Amino acid sequence: MYVLKAEYTGAVEGVVSSMKADYSKLPAEQRTKSAKQSIAAGYMSKINAMEAQCDAQVNAIVTELRQILKENGRDMSLADAIVSTYASEKENTKAYYLSTYGD
Repeated sequence: MYVLKAEYTGAVEGVVSSMKADYSKLPAEQRTKSAKQSIAAGYMSKINAMEAQCDAQVNAIVTELRQILKENGRDMSLADAIVSTYASEKENTKAYYLSTYGD
């Protein structure tokens, strides 16, 4: 899970850097909030695809973990905690980027 987090955090930072670069290439008089929103909108399909890919990888890991736990007669609390933590961290990360770059 830590490897996935690092991989996708790095990928998101790369997208943010690309958006910033696109914005900074604009002439000063065109650097408006609407221009920033337009640039961000252009990257949304890439961001959504990255999120879906990460979700799928997390789900695969959790599915495998649940199978291992089941085969060994263990409860599913570890898998449940991973799912809960992932969802929480994902929402917190989205909130961070929206609050930092949303205006």
